[in-house]
Amino acid sequence: MRARIRTYLLKNPNLLNGDYQSTSERFGVGYEQVRSIARRIREHSNLPKESRFRKDVKGGVVLSCEDSVRVKSLDDLVRAFNIDLSKWSIPDFEVGTYEVTGFDKNRVAKTITMYRSKAKLKPLPYHKDIAKLKKDWFEDMRSLKPLSAVKGKSFNSDGVYMLEIAAYDLHLGKVGIQGDSYCMDIARERMVSALEDLLYKSRGWNIGKIVFVVGNDYMHIDKAHPFPSTTKGTPQIISTSGELIYRFGRKLLIEAINLLSERAHVHVVVISGNHDRESMFHLGDALDLFYEESDCVTVDNGFGMMKCYKHGNSLVVFDHGDKVKPQQLPGIVMARFRAVLSSVKYIEVHRGHLHHVKSQRPVLGFEDNEFNGLVVRNLSSMCGTDQWHDDKGYVGAIKRAHAFVWSVHNGLQAQLLYNVPIE
Repeated sequence: MRARIRTYLLKNPNLLNGDYQSTSERFGVGYEQVRSIARRIREHSNLPKESRFRKDVKGGVVLSCEDSVRVKSLDDLVRAFNIDLSKWSIPDFEVGTYEVTGFDKNRVAKTITMYRSKAKLKPLPYHKDIAKLKKDWFEDMRSLKPLSAVKGKSFNSDGVYMLEIAAYDLHLGKVGIQGDSYCMDIARERMVSALEDLLYKSRGWNIGKIVFVVGNDYMHIDKAHPFPSTTKGTPQIISTSGELIYRFGRKLLIEAINLLSERAHVHVVVISGNHDRESMFHLGDALDLFYEESDCVTVDNGFGMMKCYKHGNSLVVFDHGDKVKPQQLPGIVMARFRAVLSSVKYIEVHRGHLHHVKSQRPVLGFEDNEFNGLVVRNLSSMCGTDQWHDDKGYVGAIKRAHAFVWSVHNGLQAQLLYNVPIE
């Protein structure tokens, strides 16, 4: 009954100020009841004004908008608060409606749908903060050679040998145990020393191309939040923040590639590991962008977890080694690289992951006398020993980087090694 009386009075605003008797007789209720309803209507006769609130909470900010006829969606809220989406993510948003009845400026009763909305904002993680990434990029690159320094160089591209350099499983950010000190500066020193040593040892070969395999757990973690962890989420102890590991690793790879490009054309093959699957793709994308206009550096950052490089009648396949078992490789190689198998005589698969040398020769499962076998090599690492490996007894492997000299016509000709000095 009260709702009916209220609606009637709103439609007849001239009955709101003292003439209550006719209304009470019309609805068969007491005079005082009508007057009470009319008084409440007069007290709420003005439509509410929009109000906005901002509240800092743990891990972000909560924004809310009340009594609004404008802010009806998330896009409206973003515009109303001028939210910079390059710096904030919005994981939670809710909006509700309610009706308010009042009078407009002509004292005509009006019912309007009002909106209340609320959103929680969180700062974007480092790898999604485009503005900060761009700023850090230019800061890091300022100390490196500009693109013009490695563009358009003339090399002996007719060289009959290809030099493959494999410095696998560097694990930037790993913390070494006592007696096996390891940090990012040590990792950089080992990488640079290995490349310089392997280039020196290969000086007697007519090298026309360098294939530089990067990745294979180049970084110790893939995720920094909510705690440092591998791609699958296994917690890891690291020596510094995930952001600094990424920036350090990016700068180190560009230094390494520039060093190699002084000798020959460099083809970079990016192989993600089980520790850094997503981060290595991001880093490979940065390398691809940095060398986009270079005539002497190319980058293979394709989506495949297994990649290859063909040199003459040799095919070298690269795979991290954490997924596929060795006995499965002949069939997988045959299926993935069927288009080039008829043009090669020598096939090897080079893998990381185990941190020590291991060679196998599984028999190929198809009838073609041109292929006598498939060589699988697990290659060493130069990284230090952490507590987990020490507890498991995985100690004693020689820390080293590898290089392979491949002939256009006769397959593998030499394997060169850089052994980390034993202190």
